[in-house]
Amino acid sequence: GAEGRAVATGALVQVVKFAGPERLRRFAARVVGAVCRAASELEPAFLSYLAFHAQDDQAATSLEDLRLGLATSGPLAPCLDAALEAAKDCPSSKTGAQIAHELPALLRGGLATRVAACKVVAALCRASPQALRSPRSSGPNNPSFSTHGGHLLVLVADLATAEHLHSGGSSSAKSTAAGRDAGRRHLLGALGALARTAPPKATRAVLAGLVRKYRRAGPGGDALRVKVAS
Repeated sequence: GAEGRAVATGALVQVVKFAGPERLRRFAARVVGAVCRAASELEPAFLSYLAFHAQDDQAATSLEDLRLGLATSGPLAPCLDAALEAAKDCPSSKTGAQIAHELPALLRGGLATRVAACKVVAALCRASPQALRSPRSSGPNNPSFSTHGGHLLVLVADLATAEHLHSGGSSSAKSTAAGRDAGRRHLLGALGALARTAPPKATRAVLAGLVRKYRRAGPGGDALRVKVAS
């Protein structure tokens, strides 16, 4: 249950705190996945409740900002940072590839998990870009993405421009819109990191897909057009 997960996560945080990079390196990928999932699982339920029942846009946005603050700088953040640092120092790209394999599921999780996963994407692109590249790459000047890297680029682009942002309506709709818009900012950051790491061919293909989405947006598609244009 939730209490058991909370106890287990608390124990994990303490183990990571005292393990040190050398001992943590072997388990870095598993720790990254566990911490990202725990970010949403352990989020105080009352925050989601209050955000869902917010009476106006300002209240909904403030609550979503609070949720984002907990996701980015809460008690789990140092644990995630330590795991990413250990993965960065790993001599092979195996750990990075394991993390990349987990990211699609994490990016489809709750708000806090998505935000944490976006942070992992940016860290992976910055410190271990080889984890996203094919072994057949012909050097840093002519890289090619692995299957995981290509799928990740397309997924983040799709999530960042998903046609789900609705303003107005009920208070729950306002809360949902605020959460999606807040999460979208982090997704766009992850997309930028991936675009800088990706080979030009992969980036062009994703941009072409975004242009097609823009053109297909019919009446009432202004929200999608704004997101694609940004």
